[in-house]
Amino acid sequence: MASLRNNDTDHSDDSDGEEALPAPKNKFRLFLRGRDIAKSITGRQPDTKCRISLDPGAPSKYETEIVYNSSNPVFTKSLPLDYESGSQLLIYVDIYVCKGKCKTNSSPELECIGRVTFDVKDIVSNPTKNPTKTKASRLRKGGTIYAYIEQV
Repeated sequence: MASLRNNDTDHSDDSDGEEALPAPKNKFRLFLRGRDIAKSITGRQPDTKCRISLDPGAPSKYETEIVYNSSNPVFTKSLPLDYESGSQLLIYVDIYVCKGKCKTNSSPELECIGRVTFDVKDIVSNPTKNPTKTKASRLRKGGTIYAYIEQV
């Protein structure tokens, strides 16, 4: 498509000269929880943490707290999201378990046990199919991560 210069006018637009307004952005918060995170990975109830990114190749910008001794962690930290209705916004969640003793170590060694991806549109766009605004994704090494999105 050619760009317009000077006083050129594009006559192919039927919008009566009005510019289309951008779709409104909605503010949401993303919450995460896990279920049946495999004990076989650590040999005990895992200490679990998530790192969250909006770009699969970039370092994580957000992370949850560590939930100790639980195969069913509920993370209390949430991620603020600005979401344009109908657009695609992918969220990449890397799940980590602590190797060794996590509580007594200020910088514990973490092992990534998997990555799940959520599309915000799949969670918030269809209230009839998904009234709870929750989406689940299974981990290859065992367990499920749930993403819940709440409008602010």
